[in-house]
Formats: sequence, C-alpha cells, structure tokens
Amino acid sequence: MIGFMLAVVQAAAPACGAGATLQQLADAGLQFSRQAKYEAAADCYRKALAIDPKLLPAQMNLGLAEFKQEHFARATGPFRAALDLDPSNFQARTLLGMSYYGEGKYAEAVKTILPAVHEQPDNASLRFILAQSALWAGQYEEAQTQFEWLLRKDPNSVETHILLGEALDGLRRTDEAIAEFQAAAKRSPTAFNVHFGLGYLYWKQQQDEEAEREFRLEIARGAQHAQAWAFLGDVLLRQEKPAEAVAALTEALRLDPKCRLAHLDLGIASIEAKKYVRARAELTEAARLEPGKADAHFQLARLNRLMGKDDEAQKELDIVQRLKQSEKEEELHKISGKAPKLPGQ
Repeated sequence: MIGFMLAVVQAAAPACGAGATLQQLADAGLQFSRQAKYEAAADCYRKALAIDPKLLPAQMNLGLAEFKQEHFARATGPFRAALDLDPSNFQARTLLGMSYYGEGKYAEAVKTILPAVHEQPDNASLRFILAQSALWAGQYEEAQTQFEWLLRKDPNSVETHILLGEALDGLRRTDEAIAEFQAAAKRSPTAFNVHFGLGYLYWKQQQDEEAEREFRLEIARGAQHAQAWAFLGDVLLRQEKPAEAVAALTEALRLDPKCRLAHLDLGIASIEAKKYVRARAELTEAARLEPGKADAHFQLARLNRLMGKDDEAQKELDIVQRLKQSEKEEELHKISGKAPKLPGQ
C-alpha cells in the first residue's frame, strides 16, 4: 500500500528531472509557477531552453519566475531574449523595462519603457514607472514631461506633485519645485517627506526660517526621520544656536548612525566648542561615509591648522583641491533619500 501511494505521488509530481521531454519541462514549470514555487519553475524553464533557446513562452516564463522572486538582474536576460525573438511583444518590453527599474538600471529602463508608452499612451502605471526611472537616471526633462501628464490625469495626486517637484529641482528650477511641494503639502499635510522636501528646497535657498518650520513639521508628523533632524540641526547651526543644533544632530545619529550630514555638522560644532578630539572623530567619519565629498576634508584642514598641525592641514587641502576638480553635485536624491521600488514591493 505504501509503495502504491508513493507511486501515485511520484506520478503527480512535476517531471523536471534528467531525461524529461521539452513538453514535460514546460508543463512542470507551469505547475510549479501555479504553486508559487518560482525557483523550481525557473529550473524547469532553464532546462527547456537548453533544449530549444528559441522557445518564446519558456523565455517569458523564466523571466516571470525570476521577476516574481525579485531577481531582477536574472530576469533581464530571458526578457531580452524574448524581445529579440519577438520585437513587437509588448509584455516582454514592459517586463524588461520593469526589471531594469527593479535592478536600479534607470537609464536602461527609460530606453526600454519609452517605446511601450508610445504604444499605450494612456497607460498611467507605465508612465509612472517611466517618470520615476527618468528622475533617477537624471533625465529631468523626460521626468517632468511624464509627471505633468500624470498630474493632468489626476491633479490631486500628492505623490506626483512631490516627484514633479524633484524633477524640477533637478532642472535647477527651485521656485517651481517649491510650488509643487507646496501643492502636495496643501492636499496632504501629513504625507511622508512632503514637509522634509519643502524644507530641503528652502534650505537650498538659505531661507532658514521657512526651512526650520518645515523640518519641524516633518518631525512632528513622525519623529523617526533622521534626515529631517540632521537638516534641522544644520539650520540651527547656521543660525548660531549650537546647543539646539547639537541636540538635533545627536538625535539624527541615534536614528541613523550613518547620517553623514550629522557627523559633518557635529564635527564643525565641536571645532567651535574647542572639543578637538570629538571634532576629528566626527569629521573623519563624515569623510569615510562619502570619500568623494570635499567639505569634511576642508574642515579637517581647518582643525589641523587650529591645532598647529600645518603639514596635516596641507594634506587635507590637497585632497580638497583634487576632489573639487571632480566633485559632482548630488542634490536631487537628498529629498527622496532612497531609490524607488516597483509598485507592490
């Protein structure tokens, strides 16, 4: 009886082992996929493609199995192969673009998704992914175009106002960016990052009173916002309120020990307070966290001068000169902080 039951189970199990036919492999992959066993499904589809690499359904299904596991880098190969086999395949193109997006290859995502948007111009979900990809690829004009289309379709979308503001900030159109964040804040004053983004834009304009107000509003909405505390501390430091600044910067580091701005500003505050050991530790950490930035090295040079270490100060100034020649501005993603994920992640 036990032997009979075992035989029944084995007969019902998907045939994905050695010697399985192409049809058996395809059927097994489909069965595994229906059971959400995507790793096993992918194994079956790979074996099928080893027999016939031009099997379009197997390429698509392999890509989908990897995509559903969030193995985006692995998904791009099968989807590219599927698109090569059928250049008009809309599903292959969109899934390839979304895989690039998930992988963080935003320029590739833009290049891949743009023709799909031209094919389906009313597809708002696809336009949103295109817009975010363009934003993170630094293609701000394309991002602006797409976000403006999305706002025409849904003028009350807070997220779209915020993202359009980021695109305009990338284009150095700060006043227009502020207007978009103000519109978002008016529609949803409790939306995450809306007050921080607005405060950041005021901070860039050195409108410190307005920036302080917005950072405090973000903190009031939810105190676990390390960047809001750090930029608040930076504003307070500029306003020559060192005790309040140090308290805010310390809170930022409690929430995020890798918050570079907080380390930098605590280093500066420590120099002013003649706490040179603390200053060196904070500035060294700031330099370590972003080796390509010159500001921490400049402050270390200043510290070394104050301590009479002229040779070390000159070494830091040499680093500053070298970095200033290659340093690129990285303003945009201080607003959103993290790269976007695919919807549903």
